[in-house]
Order: sequence, then C-alpha cells, then structure tokens
Amino acid sequence: MNSITHRDEVCIRLTPLLHVAASEGRVLGVLVLRIENLRTVRLSRGYAIGDALIAHARTAVATVARKHDWSARIGDQEFVLVIAGLMNAAQMQLAAAKLLRTLTDSLEIEGDRIPLQARIGIACAPEHGLESSTLLLAAENALLQGEQRNEQVAIFVNAPATGDQSDWRIEELFDSAFERGEFELWYQPKLRLADRKLTGAEGLTRWKSSVLGLISPGRFIPIAERCGQIERLTWSSINTALQQQQEWNDSTLSVAVNVSAVCLKGDDIVTRIRNALGLWGANPEKLTVEVTESAVMQDPAASFRMLQEIRSLGVRISIDDFGTGQSSLSYFKSLPADELKIDRSFVMNIKDDPADRHIVQTIIELAHRLGHEVVAEGIEDAETAQILADLHCDIAQGYYFAKPMPPAEFRQLAEGQAPRLQAPAAASSG
Repeated sequence: MNSITHRDEVCIRLTPLLHVAASEGRVLGVLVLRIENLRTVRLSRGYAIGDALIAHARTAVATVARKHDWSARIGDQEFVLVIAGLMNAAQMQLAAAKLLRTLTDSLEIEGDRIPLQARIGIACAPEHGLESSTLLLAAENALLQGEQRNEQVAIFVNAPATGDQSDWRIEELFDSAFERGEFELWYQPKLRLADRKLTGAEGLTRWKSSVLGLISPGRFIPIAERCGQIERLTWSSINTALQQQQEWNDSTLSVAVNVSAVCLKGDDIVTRIRNALGLWGANPEKLTVEVTESAVMQDPAASFRMLQEIRSLGVRISIDDFGTGQSSLSYFKSLPADELKIDRSFVMNIKDDPADRHIVQTIIELAHRLGHEVVAEGIEDAETAQILADLHCDIAQGYYFAKPMPPAEFRQLAEGQAPRLQAPAAASSG
C-alpha cells in the first residue's frame, strides 16, 4: 500500500472475489476509509507529518485485514479494504469499528500529539451491486451519505442491485437527467455567529438518478467539467436558486451558488447573470457567487477583471476554500471580493490544533482590515463554533447547525416554521 492504486486496478482485483462470493453464497464487503484532516495537517505541520499520518492509517488498515482480505491506497487520503467470505453486512460494521479503534491511537511525534480524523463508507455485494465498479462507487458514495447524516461510519443506501457507474455511463446520462429534472438544489443554512440568526444559504446540487441512484457531487462534478456539462449545470443552479429564493418569506436572506473555473473564463458570464437576475426579479445584493481560490489563481489578472464586472451588477463575490489556493499577500489585498470562506481543512481541527487556530485568526483579522466578511464552513460541534465566535468570525456553516436540506425544508426554516437551529452560546470568558 505504499503507492496509490488506480480504481480500475481495484475493480480488476474485485471481480474474481465477487465471483467467488457469489458462488459460495457469501457477502463481500468494500470499506473505503478517508483521512479527513490530511490536508490541514500538511498545511499546518508539513508534508513529512502528513506522510506519517498516511503511514499510520496504512498500518491500521493492515491490522484489521485478515489473511485473505485485500487492501490498497486509492487516493491521496483514501484507502480501500475488501473483506470476503462474510455472513452478513453487520460483520463489515464490526471491521469498521475495529479500524476506528485502531486509528484513535494518535501519532506522537517529538512529544506532539497528531490526531487522525477519519470517515468510513461501506458497501456490500450482492445487496449494493454485483459489478466491481458499482460496488466501489457505492462505498465512496456512502462517505457522502455519512457526511450528510453526520455519521462516522455509513453503509450505502438506495443503491441499485445492478448497473455500471463508470464515468462514461454517468456522462451518458447527463442529458436525460436534465430532461427528467433529476438535479435538485439543496440548501445549507448560513448563520451570523454573533446571534445565530439565519442570514441565507448555500445552494448545493444533488443528483438522484433514476438509473444509478444517488450520485456523489464529488463524482459527477468533475465529469461534468470534463464533458462540457458544467456550464449547463451551473446556469441551471443559478436560475433555480433565484427562482426559489423568491418563495422564501424573508427578503433579507441571501443565496450563494458555486461557479466553476470553466464558467469564470466564459465571455458571457456577466450577461447571463444579469439576465437571470432580471428573469426572476431578484435583488442582486442577495446573490453571492462563490468561486474557489484555486480557480481565481489560475489566471489572477483575468479572474480579477471578471469578478469586478460581476460585482458591478451588485452581486456579492465569495472566495471559497480560502487558504488553499496559494495566493500571495499582494493578491490578497486586491481581491475583488466581499467574503472569504475559510477552507474546512483549517476549521475542522481548531479546537485541538493551535497552528490551525492561529491561521484562522490571521485570516479573519486580515480580511476584516480589508473590508471582507468571513465565513467558516465545516463546523461540526459547539466548541468549534464558540472558538470561531471568539475570533470574531462573521458567518457560520456546518452540520452542527444544519445539514443541506431540500428546498421545501429550507423554506419552512426561512418562514420560521422549522425549529430554531442552535441557540446562541454563552459568551466566552477567554
């Protein structure tokens, strides 16, 4: 497991194991482990410590694997463990629990404790698929479902019994998905940290295919970018957000929509945003266009001009995943943005990692001095929320407050018909 194994190779190794499991009437389980805090460890402590974290996870997976099981590293921060000869899916949950116990033995390097945060997705044959690619993708989708349900270990649900979810199949289904209305915009609430008041939401695209079931955005977004469907998806999301925003019984709420690097390079982006605002009679100040810092830094000069033109419409600009795009202070001071969104890799561990806390504090202080609001995403507990409030972060977003929710559910929240999110925390004494 020293090198990264390509997913095609994993599928090749899986196929004969699936045949054996089927002939014996046994269950075969696929477990995908993702290291959640690898990037923040690398950024705050260096790549050598990050490599030690990977080695620790590799050892833990090997410890859980039995003699006839198979494991591999399948991505920068993901491992797969294939367990054959099971009686039922419950045995996979036991394996996952054992793996998590092994991982909790945190690294200690030169007296410094390095925690490892992980999430596990599980899929089992024959219940979740009979093809190797289907089963592997189901396990990866289970990671997404675990995030949505705030579960550290998640077993895939709503998977079709058969089918092939390879890239070409997903690409093939895009046109029919638009025609069937299979794409839906869900909303994750954004709150003002000072008083926990709802300020708006981020629109997040979800795809529940009538053919393949739930498809992870992490899976279909890169394919959409590659096959030329990302612009169609983006403009559909913007129009849907502006249309549904008119149904919210609170004109003060804003909506944020992600715009890809591909759309940012388009000559007609300003015209299309202007037309969408006019079509739905939307207040431009209540629309936020989110672009990642890395997308902006592909061509800073051109991106800055484009973002400035979008801002001239009255639309707000948010720089997403801030802190990971390698922008220098010279670019930072001239960013044409209203809002900086601190990358979740810094937020996740600020209660345990002083380095991450200092990074977040520095971003907030610099942003405020330059007139930017600051949003923190990925908040999953009360202590993290309170630390960010003490650091004077403006806006909060994360599972601690609310998961992404369907349009009707968010509308109820906006109308005051849903329960309050999280009551304001007591002021910190520190």
